[in-house]
Amino acid sequence: MTQNISLKSEITLINHLNDILKDEQSALVNNDIDAVENLLDQKAKLIQNLGLSAQLRYQQLISYGFEGNEVGMVAWLKKQVAECAEWSVLQYALSVSKELNRVNTMLVSKFLSRNQQSLALLQTGGNQAHTNIYGPNGHAVSQRLIGGSIFG
Repeated sequence: MTQNISLKSEITLINHLNDILKDEQSALVNNDIDAVENLLDQKAKLIQNLGLSAQLRYQQLISYGFEGNEVGMVAWLKKQVAECAEWSVLQYALSVSKELNRVNTMLVSKFLSRNQQSLALLQTGGNQAHTNIYGPNGHAVSQRLIGGSIFG
């Protein structure tokens, strides 16, 4: 009995996710919140499809007598040398996704921080001469935060 598990569809999904994460990063840098919101829906659907694809792969592993998890996948790969290259591509694409997501998380964090500083400035009247707002480097930030870029 041939024990075939194709990883091509998962690789395609992850590569598409990476494209969306790159677009999201660009939109965050450009303060294009509308684009970010549109990408969130696409990203959520892709992540859901990736989850379903992984579940299907795990079910296939179980039907072949392996554990339905990553441990089972590694055990299966030891017997299916031909699929090791696809698995490596999949693992690399996943590592790219994780790094893109990490950077995007930092950008969102920076954006939220700037917005909170802007709101604090507005709540204090915005015209107080001694309002101290500090940036991530610990230095005072100018009060031109409203409408500014994520990168100040």
